[in-house]
Amino acid sequence: MCGISGVLSAQGAEAALLARMGETQAHRGPDHFATWLDGPIGFAHNRLSLLDLSPAGHQPFLLDGNALVFNGELYNFRELRADLMADGAALRSSSDTEVLLHLLVRHGVGETLGRIRGMFAFAFWHAGLRRLFLARDRMGIKPLFYWQRPHDLLFASELKALLAAGTPDLEPVRVFYSPLGVLEKARRNTAFRGVLQVEPGSYVTLEAGGEPKAKTYFELSQLANEATWRRLDAAKPEAVLEEFSTLFGQSIESMRVADAPMGAFVSGGVDSGLIAARSADSGGERIQPLSLFTAAVEGPYSETVYARELARKIGRPLHESPFSGADFLATWVATTWHYESPVVVHTNAAPLAAVARLASGHEVKAVLTGEGADEAFLGYPPQLAARYDRLLRLPYRLLDRVYGLFPPLRRFITQADARGLEGELEKLSQNLERQTLRRQGLERLAFLPAAERREQYTSYQLLSEGLLALLWRNDRMGMSAGIEARFPFLDENLLAFALNLPIRYKIGRTPAVYNWKHPFLVDKALIRRLAARELPAKAAYRVKNGFPSFGLRQLEVGRGFFENGFWQQFLGLSEDQLATLALEATPYNLARFAAVDLWGRLFVLKQSRQELEDHVRRHARLRAG
Repeated sequence: MCGISGVLSAQGAEAALLARMGETQAHRGPDHFATWLDGPIGFAHNRLSLLDLSPAGHQPFLLDGNALVFNGELYNFRELRADLMADGAALRSSSDTEVLLHLLVRHGVGETLGRIRGMFAFAFWHAGLRRLFLARDRMGIKPLFYWQRPHDLLFASELKALLAAGTPDLEPVRVFYSPLGVLEKARRNTAFRGVLQVEPGSYVTLEAGGEPKAKTYFELSQLANEATWRRLDAAKPEAVLEEFSTLFGQSIESMRVADAPMGAFVSGGVDSGLIAARSADSGGERIQPLSLFTAAVEGPYSETVYARELARKIGRPLHESPFSGADFLATWVATTWHYESPVVVHTNAAPLAAVARLASGHEVKAVLTGEGADEAFLGYPPQLAARYDRLLRLPYRLLDRVYGLFPPLRRFITQADARGLEGELEKLSQNLERQTLRRQGLERLAFLPAAERREQYTSYQLLSEGLLALLWRNDRMGMSAGIEARFPFLDENLLAFALNLPIRYKIGRTPAVYNWKHPFLVDKALIRRLAARELPAKAAYRVKNGFPSFGLRQLEVGRGFFENGFWQQFLGLSEDQLATLALEATPYNLARFAAVDLWGRLFVLKQSRQELEDHVRRHARLRAG
């Protein structure tokens, strides 16, 4: 809901630096800006008003010398507020930020993090301890970066705000692997040395002149519960469906609370459609009817007809943002600027930003969206297709056995050693995070049968890895227009249910060839069963198409794109080497290199956005067809 930033310096916080950091994040909070300084500590806050729209909700919040800046929403703040009031707390606003501050002062950071439920990132200055705490929500929905320098520590919701204080040295390995999307997917690291993210489910403590100390308060694998799995395994299917429906409804109800207008992003798919349908029935004096917003992507990628069908079914207005390949090129620079990473994994960030601008133009400040469903309930085709791996890989395995009789021939034919090394180097570029999480997750799921354990862990893996890139996309693109995204499928009670749900409720069976990628198997089966009761019949079982859009695969970039650019300086490439790159790389890989080059020109070489927009017009175009 906001942008937070600040500095802890043994030499004293500077108002001018806080102002620059806040100005860089103005798009995150256009409603109010304020700073607070007290000796070594200084906070800045850009406010997007969603709860208590009055000045009483302005931040930073102060209490007995303690201070707080907060980004996000606490979905259980009303219950917590009632407890505080019963305990004698004097609260002057109806905001969740004030509730959080009182909890932190009364109970400390560790206990408070165990009580609150929602999406958040906050910085809390404990005056008595003279200590700064930086904390992030369990799933990493809200971002928080910090930069440790010799004499101070800076923190902010966005990397750009930190770069307002200077440009850190690059981390060469991560930059080198950035065309593979490692920066978007990272839990902790960034492209810059000394600049880190507060990891999901953790907090960092720091005293002036000291070193940051990180502590984990939540790991996703903690949600694994044998008793819950056995209860759901023994329950009747209708009972499981009703439990899911109840939890889903409770999640939406908690996320609909706002004093400002809300909407929903819909793609035409089952997840966002189910959220919109259930929300249309929500009532209550504080609940306003939702408007629907969609990206009307032109050409073969369009799913607009499905979004229109949904809007008619539930009786809500649908607002459309047209988007073409030309729009992708025209907004590539602006998208990269807000994305703060090379736009590699999710090039559909560009139409998402356009939808956010459309919603903002209709005075909406927060939206519900369907992220998390595919991860928690297994909605991606590769996870279902994996059941056919044994059959599909049979010819390869037979050949591999033949080659195995002659090891030198196997190495010559498959180049296995070289390919294996490339994969291991990519893992090292991410500090082996994936492997560590996998080991911990499988240990927690030891009570499951082996085959189910592997498939069940897939949900943990997707929520811990791939989801981070989606959350990165949604936060940056939404907040580029002052729009906060909320995610009903990531409600903590719903996640605990999903992660202990027997796999047959995620991967269903059908006698029909449901999807050529995984015939006879239905993805996220339980969600589709609920959708069949609330959506048009075709929508409930529509084959997953993701959020397709124009992107790097449709681009052509020439050698001129890279001249005097980031890659040339970073790798010291000569003109002849640039020519070789342009001739030998595939068009798609060249476009991925171009995405990194564009990012480097913006954030390292500090070229202007206008200059780079001209550069893109000269050296990039859409491929015919």
